[in-house]
Amino acid sequence: MRVLQVVPHHPAVMVGGAVIFAHSLSKLLTNRGVDVKFLTTYPCDISKPEVQESFPIFWKRSFITIQNTNPVALIMPKVVELSKESDIIHAHSYVFMTTLEATIAKRVSRRPMVLHLHGGLDTRTNSHGLYAKFKDDFYDPIIGRFIARSADMVISVSKHDVALARKMFKVEKEKIVWIPNAVNTEVFAPKTNAKRDSILFVGRFDYWKGFDIFANICKKICKKFPKISVIVICSGNKLILRELEKICNIEYYEKVPHKRMPEFYNRAKFLLVTSRVEGLPTGILESLACGTPVVSSSVGGIPEVVIDGQTGYKFSVGDTDRAVEICEQLIKNEEKLEEMKKTGVDFVRKNHAWDNVVKKIMEVYKLLV
Repeated sequence: MRVLQVVPHHPAVMVGGAVIFAHSLSKLLTNRGVDVKFLTTYPCDISKPEVQESFPIFWKRSFITIQNTNPVALIMPKVVELSKESDIIHAHSYVFMTTLEATIAKRVSRRPMVLHLHGGLDTRTNSHGLYAKFKDDFYDPIIGRFIARSADMVISVSKHDVALARKMFKVEKEKIVWIPNAVNTEVFAPKTNAKRDSILFVGRFDYWKGFDIFANICKKICKKFPKISVIVICSGNKLILRELEKICNIEYYEKVPHKRMPEFYNRAKFLLVTSRVEGLPTGILESLACGTPVVSSSVGGIPEVVIDGQTGYKFSVGDTDRAVEICEQLIKNEEKLEEMKKTGVDFVRKNHAWDNVVKKIMEVYKLLV
């Protein structure tokens, strides 16, 4: 079997849930004898990355990057070319321009395409601004629907988005399937005697990731618990961080190699997720796999994995009072943290191991070949 993976970024350029998933999937498919080609982009302001993989990488330079995450590059001719030597095109995340080009190329090459939804559908409820309005009023009903309906099969990492995609894009029931996100539980695992004395945030300084909500929560927590530290791993304009630095003991990283992330999860009492828009974040599963509970806003597919009192706690988007209350209770209750640590690890190992996920994706491929 020959599969062309179309991915907006490579982890050497930008780390994100869809990118990590597609990269890990490509390695595991290769290990199982699948002929994988990995087509991706790199920013115009850097040299083409030099990376060694078990599968070939085809790079295209982007012209610009929208919202610091969405690369615009002319990849369509390359998709058409590579699809001649592929049985399936597998495009990741409908919101990226790379997936739109892959969809047009699929029409030209007449190769079957799998669209993988990694979240980002439900922006109408908690979003604002020109980009959100453009997405909700133009991109989703026209381009998003075109992409989803052009795909021969659609995979979603969350059950929530399966229902939403069927409603938004009019995808037929038999064309969409839920296959959960996955984590390498050998790499992401609890460390013995780890010193957990921090609150952790991983994301971007933007409205969708809710860093403003995170900052408001931490200001209140740090006043009550001045010894606790706050680890922020975040890309984008960090001006918003300056006010928080006056109150909290901040440890800031703009970018951390993915292989180092278990170290940071194991330093945290809990991961704090304050997003206004999400699918089912890989970071939440990685955190749980490391024995770190999650305190999160209740959006997208997050309620599928953050189970109150078991793997963490949820709060309504923007409800900082409730979030602070939860965080304070957990900081004071080491016994509860230890209990949730074991539950979270067991939950991920049982439901989100890569072995089962790869098998299910290969079953989807076989339907189309």
